Amino acid sequence: MIDQLLRIGLRPQRQRHSKKGFTLVELLVASILSSLVIAPIVGVISSVLISEKNEEVKSKSQQELQNALAFIERDVEQAFYIYDQAGLSAITGDYSTSICSSAGSSSCTNIPVSNDRIPVLAFWKRDKVGGVPAFDPAGLGSSWDEETFVYTLVVYYLTIDNNTTWSDAARITRWEISDGARFPNGALVPSPATTSTSTCPQDGGFERDCGFQLFDFDEGQPFDTRMQQWTKVPAETFTARAIVLVDYIDQSDLSNADVQCKFDPRFNPSTCLQNAGADICPANYTQVPDYNNSGVGAKFKTLSFFACVNDDNFTAQIFLRGNSLARLPKSSSAVFSESNELFFPTERTEVRANAFVP
Repeated sequence: MIDQLLRIGLRPQRQRHSKKGFTLVELLVASILSSLVIAPIVGVISSVLISEKNEEVKSKSQQELQNALAFIERDVEQAFYIYDQAGLSAITGDYSTSICSSAGSSSCTNIPVSNDRIPVLAFWKRDKVGGVPAFDPAGLGSSWDEETFVYTLVVYYLTIDNNTTWSDAARITRWEISDGARFPNGALVPSPATTSTSTCPQDGGFERDCGFQLFDFDEGQPFDTRMQQWTKVPAETFTARAIVLVDYIDQSDLSNADVQCKFDPRFNPSTCLQNAGADICPANYTQVPDYNNSGVGAKFKTLSFFACVNDDNFTAQIFLRGNSLARLPKSSSAVFSESNELFFPTERTEVRANAFVP
């Protein structure tokens, strides 16, 4: 009996493990400590990501502005005539939105103008075309392997509309119409697809674009006068479409005091007061489009795309301002202000028309 009791007493006892967990207070303390550690880390990461995104959109806008300006510069270099303020007002009937449909009218426009786009830079140049047949007055037959030049009217526009395909900012579009290839006797070269010289609509051959009409070659009048008197073919409707060159151009206009103070050369950027006698363009240059013309709507007076043209030496100073703020999602106000100036890159150049009228 005693042996049994001793064996029972000496038998090893199992350790009892506590089944207690964390208390509510302990969990709350752990949560608070975790949030105090994690929150600043999340804030730093978020700030870095936002900063990186901001730099990305600013860099992209700057690059696109430079590319667009380089394209326009190369285009203008091929020109032999650039319309200045008076010239652009003349061919647009003071920026009328009514397309000329009858000869002799001065209250209409000879190039497209609308409430959503305004012409800024218009010029004439010559384009080379290939695959044209040799002049064959004897009818002996010829191959379509000649090259020739055609006259082209190019217009760059500032477009501001509600087209959801593009951004909420403005954009620059390019429009052109060209003459058809002509034989030395002035006759239009027919398209390879047809023997007809019917010129409208354009059928993809060497016929001229609808509405295109050659300017007056009569040297009895000054060259400026002849170019300013140019008109489209009244009975024809334009079929050429404008192509977008660059989007995200700033739409902030001069009703914004910050825009006026920062970008308007007539104002002192330090005091935001207008300098007496100052103008947007330097001496001997005129601004296009003409902000003093009643046909130019207030929304187009942005100074984000305009030119100063010297008619005497066929030179244009071209100015661009982008809006990278409009690239950011959920941007509450993608307009210029002094506090977000870095989101509005600017570019400018001066280019001379190097071609000549043959």
